[in-house]
Amino acid sequence: MGILEVSARDSQLCGANARGFAVEAVSLRVAGSAVFEHVSFPNGGVRLLQAEIGGTSVLANTSLGASIDRICLHGTGMKLGGNVLLWNGFRTTGGVVWLGGASVGGDLLVQQAELAGTNLEGTTLSLGPVV
Repeated sequence: MGILEVSARDSQLCGANARGFAVEAVSLRVAGSAVFEHVSFPNGGVRLLQAEIGGTSVLANTSLGASIDRICLHGTGMKLGGNVLLWNGFRTTGGVVWLGGASVGGDLLVQQAELAGTNLEGTTLSLGPVV
């Protein structure tokens, strides 16, 4: 696997590409954990299609804007080896958390989070099917 760990703390990423994603890492490979704490993406979402993260994935006290398709976190087909923690102040605005077709090796925990957006169908958190 490629990268050992991904970590971002106390940061603000203000840019976004033409589709409205502040981070786009399709097919990213991370052997360990991915941790975002106290990070703000005010102008776009995060796109991690087909990404593989071997350890725990944490989004804590992190806020995500939305893409032009109203997606805050696009994780279709992700393979997550550990727990997925959307908690302790995790916030979305203007879009959906989309994890359809994702494989989660541990627990998916949404706690002390505010999912304040929807896609065009009115969905806030799309999980199906999660393996």
